[in-house]
Amino acid sequence: MSVPGMLKGPSVIAAIGCEVKVRLIQISRSGCLLECSQAMPAATVAMLSVDINGRRYADEVRVSRSRQVYGAGERYEVGVEFLWLHPPLERSLRQFAAVLTVSWTG
Repeated sequence: MSVPGMLKGPSVIAAIGCEVKVRLIQISRSGCLLECSQAMPAATVAMLSVDINGRRYADEVRVSRSRQVYGAGERYEVGVEFLWLHPPLERSLRQFAAVLTVSWTG
């Protein structure tokens, strides 16, 4: 059976996502603590991109926890862990965290 408009051949892999503004609270060698205006379900996988001192760093992360900050309106703290899908690149958040001697708090 052929469906008009369907792709033929090998499987097609695609990603659907949305952009969520976050504030980097803390970074360590294993992950980050973020603050944002919406909850994020645990196990969500995302690309985290952060500007630090005028340079953009990015890495794949997985949400490990998300909780509302009580008394702060619609603010959430979101803990994410780095995914080791490939070796860290020069502008990787993992690379940035690796040179820190202690956790960095922004």
